[in-house]
Amino acid sequence: MVAGDWVERERNGRPAPGMVQRYEGELDQLKAAFLGVVTHELLTPFASVGLALQVLQRETGNLRPDQQEALDSLVAEIAGLRRLVTGVVKFAELVGKRRQPQRVIVSLSQVIPWAVQPAAALAQARDVEFQVSVPPYLARVYADPELLGEAVFQMSHNAVKFNLPGGQVQVRALESDGRVVIEVADTGVGLTPERMALLGQPFEQSADALRRGQEGLGVGWAFVRYVAEAHGGWTHVASLGPGQGSTFSLVMPVVTSTRRSGVVCGRRAGE
Repeated sequence: MVAGDWVERERNGRPAPGMVQRYEGELDQLKAAFLGVVTHELLTPFASVGLALQVLQRETGNLRPDQQEALDSLVAEIAGLRRLVTGVVKFAELVGKRRQPQRVIVSLSQVIPWAVQPAAALAQARDVEFQVSVPPYLARVYADPELLGEAVFQMSHNAVKFNLPGGQVQVRALESDGRVVIEVADTGVGLTPERMALLGQPFEQSADALRRGQEGLGVGWAFVRYVAEAHGGWTHVASLGPGQGSTFSLVMPVVTSTRRSGVVCGRRAGE
């Protein structure tokens, strides 16, 4: 804080215009940088756990059905947690301006099914119905495939995480007015207007979710918003209220100067 800020603050008895917003932004950057360092260190033990699980999976013929079910659930949970950690690292890089999107022409018809695979596995383990509806010739976008795939994963993972056994998650994509809309709808906990107003702010987490023991640092939707805005798009959230589910949308402009019959460019997020 510079001297002029303190002078202005003392003169008016309140913070100088823009000072609070500026320092809130700096605080979010510090939080993101700290989490980026911590979570990056967590990726190493995740690799070790993954290797141990691979060894256990080779013994599936010797496991009872209940043991196999427990192992499959553990594999899905670990995969989801690892992707969450990876997402926090990428979020910290975006907030800290250490990474810029590396854009190529991307086929969402291939990227979306790849990106949601871990969330689909988690949904199966948690008894949540998971559906994906993506047209095979959906218009392409000019985007960073890794960041876009990670954003779609965050949306789908949250939809499963904040759902209940027997619930449903639908991932769909459509083209409208020169834009592609990726929607993830769930039958989960829903949102109050107050909660929706806070969504997109880093490190915000639902108090109800925390009481129920849900994992998360409140950066998932903030990450999606950052990715959307970095690609000239935006996000939207809709919910009828608590217990009524939610629909999260990511909107991006389509590529208009290339043919839709082209082959996908880019790779699966996280690879």
